[in-house]
Amino acid sequence: MAPAVRLGSRARLGARALGNVGFGDVPFPGRAVLEALGAVVDVHVGTAVTDAALRSSTVGDDGRVWITGRVAPDDAEDAAVLLDVLGPAAARHGAELVPLGERGEALLVLHGHTDGSVTDSDPFFEDRHPWLRVLPCREPGSGESDTRQATQSATTADTLNALLRDARTALAEHPVNRSRWARPALDFLTTKWSGGGWASRTSSSRPGWPGPPSPARGSTAGSPACSAWTPATWRRSPMPGKTCGRGWRVRTS
Repeated sequence: MAPAVRLGSRARLGARALGNVGFGDVPFPGRAVLEALGAVVDVHVGTAVTDAALRSSTVGDDGRVWITGRVAPDDAEDAAVLLDVLGPAAARHGAELVPLGERGEALLVLHGHTDGSVTDSDPFFEDRHPWLRVLPCREPGSGESDTRQATQSATTADTLNALLRDARTALAEHPVNRSRWARPALDFLTTKWSGGGWASRTSSSRPGWPGPPSPARGSTAGSPACSAWTPATWRRSPMPGKTCGRGWRVRTS
């Protein structure tokens, strides 16, 4: 019999990667944080974030929404307009969309929410799973701290679900999507890799080299070097060294 799989649960490969460079004793902040750093976007500790992406979709006979595609290279102009349109919708929920590159992706910053421990709305297998309702990952425990964290996680999930429904309405009615008669409409926003920063010691105090665990998407040769992680903010800041790999640098002094 096939093992049961909880929809929305996420793999722990990122946590293992952090452990390889000396951060195994701190909570994994979520891949959305690393994606943002790769695009040179600061992520503040104490604020929940998630990776958001424009997607195309269709509604099945049962009323469920199925994701059918993503932003293509020649969709960059339409994607930029549509992400900008979603700004007011996000703001109504106290959130902010920070574009990441030109592929219809953005960092969704949930101001006022401190716990990003929620599941993905983006289905891992598009042909098997419809759009997923965001669920909190934390459950109430016996202690006051556990109960508080569970409440914060549930609040984040509720906000995300409401925001995504509003985004769906705004995208479906927009003239840009109505004019895409020859291409699928980018009429849905999905989220994944939710999390947030943590108050950690700087990476230079850990074993190994003082940068992030792996080059994040968006870095190129000659770009600013890898980060010195600070308690207040995850930030990429230049530091002297030799460029290696995809643009990260290793300290030489």
